[in-house]
Amino acid sequence: NPIINTRAISDDVDLVCELGLEVCRGVIEARGLVCAMHFPGHGATLHDSHIVMPVDDRPAETIWDLDLLPYRRGIERGLINGICTNHNYYPGLVEGEPRPATVCPEIITDLLRTRMGYEGLITSDSLTMRSMKDTYGIEEAAVLTVLAGHDLILQDYQSDPMITHTALVEAVRSGRIPEAQVDASCARILRLKAWLGLFTERLTDPARIAETVVTPANRAFAL
Repeated sequence: NPIINTRAISDDVDLVCELGLEVCRGVIEARGLVCAMHFPGHGATLHDSHIVMPVDDRPAETIWDLDLLPYRRGIERGLINGICTNHNYYPGLVEGEPRPATVCPEIITDLLRTRMGYEGLITSDSLTMRSMKDTYGIEEAAVLTVLAGHDLILQDYQSDPMITHTALVEAVRSGRIPEAQVDASCARILRLKAWLGLFTERLTDPARIAETVVTPANRAFAL
């Protein structure tokens, strides 16, 4: 895929499971937030989702056995606490007119939450990307993304954040977005923040990055 390419560990699903889940294990053991992306899989598409809505027209069984296998194993083993979705269209997973996975409760809620039993955080990919922004506009893209089952959205960074905020508040006040869904998402976010220790150690000193992250020992280990 032209946009995923070498960002992926491999095109061999067993190797992705073996190495990818060890990366996740390291993040979890260090009390970090995993960002497993791009659910339910981006590698078999031909286009860049920043520009158009790519299509993955493989059968649901193929996606389940290949692209979803690392997610399934990671969820079963408690190694994934954060997932980022994508803006691709999956006719094998969703009936009807073409829609990006981002706005499909069939994928975000029914597949990921219910069938796969995932209880962690779900965030969207950037809503600035044209497959979302050009199709739905800033406000509707945000509302549909939340309605599909996301806890967090990566709002359109090219616009005033209050446009997105106002649209979501109005959708909740009108009853379009259920308050119970917002409460459930807030609870997931707060539980994760507590687990990460963000309430006890609220600030990070940028000056310490060179001492704690980009150290000679870490560089040597990475090489």
